[in-house]
Amino acid sequence: MNPFANISKLPLPVEGKEVLWGFFGVFIIVYVVISAILLFHWRRYGMNNKNIIFAEAIFLVVSLSLFGIAFATLSNF
Repeated sequence: MNPFANISKLPLPVEGKEVLWGFFGVFIIVYVVISAILLFHWRRYGMNNKNIIFAEAIFLVVSLSLFGIAFATLSNF
């Protein structure tokens, strides 16, 4: 028996693109919370070390780049 045989009988239409945008939104929310905790920790206990400031900059630049690529990919999906 196919467990997905009744999936077409869902009350609301589920589109792949909408589901991907939903996952992307949830991921961004979780990522922002975890990043805020990480940045707080770095600033609180890093004692303004130059290596910590460099790590923060790399972290934010790479993160924004990856989110930009993900956004562009989802926009063209």
